[in-house]
Amino acid sequence: MNRRPVKTMLLVLVVCIVLPFATGCKKNVIIPTLEVSADTLIFNDNERYDIYLSTESAAECTYTIGSIPDWIYVSPASGNFSNGHAKRISVTSDITFLESGTTVEHMIVKSNIGDRIITLIARKDYPAQFSLPDTLTFPDGVDTKTLTFKNTDDKSLDYCILKSSYYISTYPSEGRLMPGEQVEIKVNIERDYLNGDENLHFLINGQSYFVTIILENLSYSIDEELFVGPDTESATLNISNTGNIGFAYSVEAATNHITLPSNTSGSLAPYQGTDITVSIDKEAILADHTEPSLNVTINGTVVNVPIVFEKKQMLSKDIIDAEYSKAKDMIVFIASDLTLNIYDAATKTTDEVTLPYVPTCVSISPDGTKAVVGHDAHLTYINLETKQILTENDISCYASDVVLAPSGWAYAFPRTDQWEHIRCIDVTVQNSAEHLHTGYEIRGGTMAKLHPSGKYIYGISNNISPSDIEKYDIRSGTANYLYDSPYHGDYAMGGNLWFTEDGNRIISQCGTVFKSSEIEDLDIMYNGKITLESGSYYNKRIEFIDHLELSKSFYIIPQGEYYQDPNPPFLYIYNSDNLTLKSKKTLESYYVTDSYGEVTVYPAEPYFVFANSNGEEVYVLTKAVGSGLIHEWAIQEFHIGQ
Repeated sequence: MNRRPVKTMLLVLVVCIVLPFATGCKKNVIIPTLEVSADTLIFNDNERYDIYLSTESAAECTYTIGSIPDWIYVSPASGNFSNGHAKRISVTSDITFLESGTTVEHMIVKSNIGDRIITLIARKDYPAQFSLPDTLTFPDGVDTKTLTFKNTDDKSLDYCILKSSYYISTYPSEGRLMPGEQVEIKVNIERDYLNGDENLHFLINGQSYFVTIILENLSYSIDEELFVGPDTESATLNISNTGNIGFAYSVEAATNHITLPSNTSGSLAPYQGTDITVSIDKEAILADHTEPSLNVTINGTVVNVPIVFEKKQMLSKDIIDAEYSKAKDMIVFIASDLTLNIYDAATKTTDEVTLPYVPTCVSISPDGTKAVVGHDAHLTYINLETKQILTENDISCYASDVVLAPSGWAYAFPRTDQWEHIRCIDVTVQNSAEHLHTGYEIRGGTMAKLHPSGKYIYGISNNISPSDIEKYDIRSGTANYLYDSPYHGDYAMGGNLWFTEDGNRIISQCGTVFKSSEIEDLDIMYNGKITLESGSYYNKRIEFIDHLELSKSFYIIPQGEYYQDPNPPFLYIYNSDNLTLKSKKTLESYYVTDSYGEVTVYPAEPYFVFANSNGEEVYVLTKAVGSGLIHEWAIQEFHIGQ
């Protein structure tokens, strides 16, 4: 039979001392009575108690204990004590064979100085008595809580906590509480890793008790943006409660020219939703150059929802190459339908010239009045003001790039072959003779730009390693190879190149910047690097760049992270003085609506960027990535301002 440690009942003996009041007075007479240290014994298990019999007098007491239940053993069950001493009696229980529940019986202590009844209570399988919450709630955003565990029993409680998840920790996790004692238990959770169905498993005196952990989750779904269709002036915002607690919401117009309905505030219970339809004035928004949006407030948190509608100019052509005239504020591009197109940015209108051959590249004169189009074995010279072809000339190569000089000479750069010559032709004359450049040969695939001075062309070699920047003198008509950079693989070049407006710096497609000069020793000298946003070790390359000295800005379109990646749908604006990033603009996406009214969004892939001369507008030519649209190209206009 298992026994617990002896629980000793303290016997308080009261000793009375009788003093004579005065000489000749009688002493007080004390009538002996039987005292028992406990008149009720409670057994929760097979336990032993010590009780004490005593009397206030010094008289001898003889006792016998009777009516003892069969689950109680008393020792000694009879005897005597005297001279004011207490008699210790051991009372042991064996409740093994009792039925579950509470059993109440009595035993009698008989003595020569009186009788006493002791009540015996057996609580078999009686649960421990304690105070512990059924649930522990963690409000949204709270990861630490404290619960109070108190022993309300008349015996000690041993406890330990078994966690239902690795992502729940408790302290202290085990211990013993004496009667009336309590402990504050700190509970910490890692909310992101819990599924919401967790508990704390308490073992208290060997019995299991559970505290349910409730994770309050404030979660909601709001449209990332609202699309206003081409034939509508309204859009519907959806707000849904996807969490397990309710929240309050309100909607406000963040910009002008937006009309809100009456139901712009309220509350949503878990898993409820609401729709709010707003109206917008497209013409007023375009006139103000604003970006319309709504501010949605959820329990104090503000979420901005842009309102988008198609502002870009859709093109019914596939662009092959494009250039821009700051002097005329017009974009000239060649298309796969064998046309040269002249887009007037002020009027947003396009004129076109039909070409005699499939175009491969285009260049416009610095004054914006003429253009030359390269083909396979041909050059076409066009008056952009009259929209007429002036001359057609044959060349002995496939022109992958072409440069039109102020003199009316054109310079075609061949697409293929390892070592080649620049084809130099005076395109102002019909059937003009072709001249090959003098000096060192160039690589096929070389890309070139006219220096703003109009006296030189700079080319960047491709299909060779390392790539290099070269300079050609065109003052005498036929190009003459002068020299290349003083570097040999020291700095990344390759691809294409561009100039600042004043011509004092050259930017390669790799983002490397060089200074230019009339003096050879100072020409093509390293001047820094434009570092583009990149998720990899390697610096991304530039797809296209334009410079505006008025705003001290480079307007840049980067290429994709890797070869197969599309160009990201952003316009980056860098400080042209120190090559640091100033801002980043998101390009307008393409919105395709099906027959059910569902809208699919396709990102815009940019290829060309041009800044107008007053620094107010920037034009980006973009294509819809993977949309399947028959017409994928568009002109996007950004109001930048100075």
